[in-house]
This record gives sequence, structure tokens and C-alpha cells, in this order.
Amino acid sequence: MNIRFTILLVVLVVIVGTLVGITQVLRNTSDTESIGRLYSIARNDILNISMERKGTTVKFSKQDNQWVIVGDSTTDDVNVDADRWSGIVFLLESPGIEKPVSRPEGEELDLGEFGLDPPVMKVGISNASSLVLEIYLGDSTPARDGFYVKLAGKKNAYVINSSWADVVTRLITQPPYPLEETSNNSVPID
Repeated sequence: MNIRFTILLVVLVVIVGTLVGITQVLRNTSDTESIGRLYSIARNDILNISMERKGTTVKFSKQDNQWVIVGDSTTDDVNVDADRWSGIVFLLESPGIEKPVSRPEGEELDLGEFGLDPPVMKVGISNASSLVLEIYLGDSTPARDGFYVKLAGKKNAYVINSSWADVVTRLITQPPYPLEETSNNSVPID
């Protein structure tokens, strides 16, 4: 009976050890670990969003607790498609960065090399009274798993996840018009 009990304990120890080992390996091998945040702004403070890319500008504004696509002198404001807009403000309030862009000691960072001077796309976020911050989005990384990004007026550049950049870019290339408006107002993707 003691031999059976000993064998059972050894088997349990081996199983537990294996599970702990596998858990540690999985915990330490994350595909895209965020090292920090590009910025952080309270969701309720975001009242206006403007996006500029290749000469096209799209503006969004929160009016009476409803987000709208701001019209120009010839068009009226249009409510956004709620299904497409549902996570956008959450996405913009505190984006995670993958890694900083760096050069060897003493070498200046050439922002043009990363599509940040001039930027490929500008995203402005403001509250009721003024522009809070402006984000410059540059080229994609060579591996196509991220995009270069920086804040206006700041020196450092970072890599941000490509899915974040794709969603933000899609807001200007395919604005979230309600379904009946979509066919008339889409901007072609280059």
C-alpha cells in the first residue's frame, strides 16, 4: 500500500511540475507585449476627433451624447454607424506602444525615414475648448506588424500595433457612415 501511495505522489508531483513549467513558458512568450502607453486621456474628455491623410480630412464630434461625422459647408452632420463606432473612443483613449524607435548613441533620429516627417496621417483629439494632442502616424514597420507613431511636439517615436493603426486609418478611408450613406461617401483606398 505504501508503494502505491508513493507512486501516486510521484505522478502528481510530475503533473503539477509540468503544468507549472508550461504556464511559465506561455506567460513569458507573449506575441505583442505593450511596454507602455503613447498617451492617456479620459474617455469623457474626448469630444472632437480630426483625421487628415493625403489631403482628406474627416472630423468627428460628440454632440448631445451622440458621435457625428462633421459636415462641411455643403453637407450636414451625420450620425456615425453605432456598430462601427462602438470601440473607437476606447481605442483612442490610451493606445499601447510596442517599443521605442531608437538609434545608436549620439545618432539623431531621422523622422522622415519612418514616415513621420511629414506624417502619413495626423489624428487630432480635443476637448470642448482646445486641441489636447496630435498624433502622427507614419509608415508600417518592415515586418508589417506595426506602424511608427509619435506625438506632435515630442522627440521620441514608437512602434504601435498594426491593428490599432489599421482601425484608425479606416476611419478616414471608410468613414463610419450609417449603412444608407456608405456607398455615397467612402473615400477610395490607395
